[in-house]
Amino acid sequence: MLMKVDIIMNRKILFGIGLSTLLAGSSLAVIFTQNNKVEKAEAYEVSALPTTIDLNDTSNADIRTYYSSLNNLSESERQGENLLKNLKTILKNGQKYYSYDTGSPTSGISIWRMYEITDRDWEKSPAGSDTYGTYNPATNIITNYEYGTNKDDPKNNPYLHALYVDRTVDNEMRAWLYNGATSHGNNGKWCIDREHLWQKSQGFEANGRGGARGDPMHLWAGDSYVNSALHNDQFYGYVDFNQEYTDGADKWSYTGGNYLGYSLTMQDTKGSGVEKVFEPQDSDKGDIARALLYMVARYNFLSGSDSDGIDSNNPNLEVVQDSQKTDSYTSTESITGKIGILTDLLAWHHADPVDEYEIHRNNLLYTNYTNNRNPFIDFPEWVDYIWGTARYNGREFRSYSPTPTGYAKPGTDKINGYNDHEVVNVTGVTLSVDEAEIVKGNTLKLNETVLPSNATNPDVTWSCSNNAIASVNNNGLVTANEYGDAVITVTTLDGGFTATCDISVVPNSITATVDKTFLVGDIISKSDITVKTDTEQVVTDFDFDSYQFTYSDAASGGALTNKTFANAISYQGKTCSLTVQVQREAYETITEPATDTLNKVFTGSPGTNSYVSWSGKSTGTSNAVYAGNNAGGNDSIQLRKATSEPYAGIVTTTSGGVISSVVVDWNSAGTGTGLAVYGKNSAYSTPNDLYNDNKCGTLLGTITKGDTDPLVVSGSYLYVGITSAGGAIYLNSVTFNFGKDQYATNVANFVMFEDTVGQCSTKTDIAIGYYDELSNEEKAVFITSDDYVITQGRERFEAWLRNQGKSINPSTYVISGLNYNAADSNSLDSNVGIIIIVVASVSSLALATLLVIKKRKYHK
Repeated sequence: MLMKVDIIMNRKILFGIGLSTLLAGSSLAVIFTQNNKVEKAEAYEVSALPTTIDLNDTSNADIRTYYSSLNNLSESERQGENLLKNLKTILKNGQKYYSYDTGSPTSGISIWRMYEITDRDWEKSPAGSDTYGTYNPATNIITNYEYGTNKDDPKNNPYLHALYVDRTVDNEMRAWLYNGATSHGNNGKWCIDREHLWQKSQGFEANGRGGARGDPMHLWAGDSYVNSALHNDQFYGYVDFNQEYTDGADKWSYTGGNYLGYSLTMQDTKGSGVEKVFEPQDSDKGDIARALLYMVARYNFLSGSDSDGIDSNNPNLEVVQDSQKTDSYTSTESITGKIGILTDLLAWHHADPVDEYEIHRNNLLYTNYTNNRNPFIDFPEWVDYIWGTARYNGREFRSYSPTPTGYAKPGTDKINGYNDHEVVNVTGVTLSVDEAEIVKGNTLKLNETVLPSNATNPDVTWSCSNNAIASVNNNGLVTANEYGDAVITVTTLDGGFTATCDISVVPNSITATVDKTFLVGDIISKSDITVKTDTEQVVTDFDFDSYQFTYSDAASGGALTNKTFANAISYQGKTCSLTVQVQREAYETITEPATDTLNKVFTGSPGTNSYVSWSGKSTGTSNAVYAGNNAGGNDSIQLRKATSEPYAGIVTTTSGGVISSVVVDWNSAGTGTGLAVYGKNSAYSTPNDLYNDNKCGTLLGTITKGDTDPLVVSGSYLYVGITSAGGAIYLNSVTFNFGKDQYATNVANFVMFEDTVGQCSTKTDIAIGYYDELSNEEKAVFITSDDYVITQGRERFEAWLRNQGKSINPSTYVISGLNYNAADSNSLDSNVGIIIIVVASVSSLALATLLVIKKRKYHK
């Protein structure tokens, strides 16, 4: 079928020129000397441009015939580097050459003239629109075609399909320069360059009459400004848009998508000394990739021999996985001319498949100018058969396998493939693992398998349920950011199929410590424990079962005893043991009550707001010795919440006994909130201790300003300290009450403190005396409490009593029995005179019949 003028872009049958005629035009020639020595004639003579232009596309049959010599080779010779080697023989055979440089016979202007046909925009400048030449629409051939001479005599000046120019806008790119441009390469508006896609500096820098330097398969028309400002000598690749660029020349966009910057694929960083790369607009990516791969197929030394030798006309080229170019050089048999980045080019080849324009340009060159073809436009799959497979998610590199995916079969392989392939839909996806632990800071590579293996679009996206815990990049590389659990999900772009992996970010190890000594009866819980990871991070959401210490955990006599909880702490899959110190609490000697009242006179404060430090003072009513820092404004003790030394407050440096309560007589002055009261069992040094978390002791409570009720202290503390709870406060006086009545827990401590042989005979009478000192209320506590320490002490005490034929009457709390003179006990009612012999100890059932008595516990 003949081609119509208005559908010139459709593929047509080669018309009027036979393949044998084309192949007969070989440029190789030899002459023989008299001694039969073979001498090489100039192998790269440049050709004259034809004046008869056949615009028909090559038939599929002729394309298959062009590569038919491959059919006689073994499968291994039709893949990988062997296929490159054997393609060179085909592409070089009969190739016509043109000069890029000036000089006779046709000079470098032939490339500019060629663009009128090969790089023409056939939609804007259809065949028949030329005024120089005769176009026959019946044959789709132009005869007597006249090329332009220069910008002043362009003759035919068609629109061009130039690289780097946004073809979605009505651009004015023409075959010959205009708008005042004075020379080729001018950076004025709509100027074109003869763009060497393979930079001539990377393998064939020296001038050459023909060959690679002027090979129109990679010498395309391109926008002059973009070529000069961006591509220049840069390799090709995806630009990392996440880098910081200081000026427009670092990362620059022209007409919607041409960039210069650091390689995204090679993970280069700015300032590393690695060259930048050039990224063209998406619509040019595949065209450029296939042109560069053609250069390797046509110009290589993989066979180890070449009758023309390796030089600037006939270089030795390869595509590499690198972004760093080398200073200008000419390749040799052992040194290849290199360009990159290989995997980016492979990705571009797939992402931007061959289109009608590229196919038609390939056919126009073959039929009219070069007599050779770009095999990767004819059979795009052959790229995979040579270089293997590069996997990308969008712009980001994922993996590369150099293994060829097949072997060339020119007799049956699809011509101009990819676009014609049957779509194979994705049916599912799986992950290499479905759960994993990662140590914080480490990474884990997850590999997905998209089903079926030949799916047309195997691309996936990755996501994480909690990016604070873990993050995942487009290659499935998971980075553990923080302790915890997260779910990684992979999703296929085709069909939205998903697979998940449960990730636990864990420490490499954990340790657990406590900073206090526990007493029998105390309960240890998570709040008492500090757990750290191997990176010294404190964690609180660990697992630990609370535990109450028993007498079996502690040694007799109050000695410190190690209690170990083996592997009792767990966090994010890691466990550790915990060792703490436990002891039995000693009996507290009950001291006589004493009271110290401190006022301004005692502290020696001045009658101003000036703060004065003092120490070594005692009231004489107790054994307590005091130190402080306070003022004396409003004829009072003035305290404030200090922010720097010396800190305000009053402390005991020598104990006055167990503190039982604190009472304040308030002065009406001041705006403070109240008085903070602290207690501990080691001496204070100065009021500064109250502002140190490790020395302040336990906050016993806060007395609100104006409150005159006593602050009753629970527990036994031998040292006391006071300071402002906030703001400036004024006290007429503060009273410390020392001493405590006998209490149930103290009696139990005496009984249980130590275990000695025969102690029931040596300690029973003493214990009875302590018991008798209890008030009836405290006796009720001792008899009925379920507190662990009191329970254990009561049971032991009752056992001692039974050993001596005594017991406790649960109704009167009176100890009675043989050899016991109740009348001598100050705890007995004077009206009680009978001796009650209780054979057995009071049972729990009997105790339950007692009146309900308000329980009161004392803790030390």
